[in-house]
Amino acid sequence: MRRNAFTLVEVMIVIAVIALLLMILLPSYQRAAAMTRATICRNNLAKLSTAFATHAGGAGASTIKGAFGLPASDVWPAVPYDVCPVTALFTCPEMEEKSIFALPKNPLEGLTYACTNRNFEIPITEVGIGGLHIGTRRGQDSRAPYIEIVLEDVETRISTNTFDHDDGDGLMRVYLESNGKVVIKLLNYSCGEKNCMRYKGKPLYPDETTDPISPIYGWLGPGASKVNREVSLSQGMQCTYGINERSGQLRYGDARVLLVDYDKTIVNLSDPKCPQMLSDAAQRHLGKLNVLFADGAVKATGPTNLDPLLGGQELWAPPDR
Repeated sequence: MRRNAFTLVEVMIVIAVIALLLMILLPSYQRAAAMTRATICRNNLAKLSTAFATHAGGAGASTIKGAFGLPASDVWPAVPYDVCPVTALFTCPEMEEKSIFALPKNPLEGLTYACTNRNFEIPITEVGIGGLHIGTRRGQDSRAPYIEIVLEDVETRISTNTFDHDDGDGLMRVYLESNGKVVIKLLNYSCGEKNCMRYKGKPLYPDETTDPISPIYGWLGPGASKVNREVSLSQGMQCTYGINERSGQLRYGDARVLLVDYDKTIVNLSDPKCPQMLSDAAQRHLGKLNVLFADGAVKATGPTNLDPLLGGQELWAPPDR
């Protein structure tokens, strides 16, 4: 008699064979997918290298290596996001869940106003400081919401683009962009004293023609050369690559670590947890870390090669010049 259907035993045998094939092929597929993600990660770092070079000195930086300084770690990843605003490049594909950008709780944190003539430095807050004539207000224009900061010698007067007093100091806007980037733009400056807006102790608008130990802003013109200048801060941005904490001491072209797969945005080599974090991060890519060097090279290397306690310190330290 002719059968028109499979028996239960035959069906179970087919299922068992399929399951066995999946068990054999799945690890190979997972490994291939992981290798693909590792390749995407390395491509991200290569493109970020180009972005760093563009920020450092334009197109020529990629050919004249060693002539251009790299930005300090406290502005990563806002720099070089300002010249390459592609969010995906700042995210390792193995860690996409960490790629969400969020505005900082306090966008003015780290900002201070210093008057070198009078030898004082005070933090900028949204409350404002009436006694020293610093005022703030929130607003929004076609670009983004912002916090406006006005500095006055005589009286606090907040205006959109000018002052009511000839001896007014300056007007700045702290833009809070939707991608998490914080941008400080100088709108006006006119003052006869040496003043400085600082972020984490460093001048926002340094003047290369003055004493490098005590740079000022708004000193030439007065301030005409710096009006409309923008500075990007990193405090509102997140990414899944860590930058060398000494990046500001490196030049484009140095054979030193610039970026690496890591669990924090800044690699603090003095942190006793640093070696373990390097080892943990290496699990993203089959035991290897993707590394961008300041000379533009992108390599996959084991965490022990980068461990500062196992001889890897030299890869992070600025070279002797």
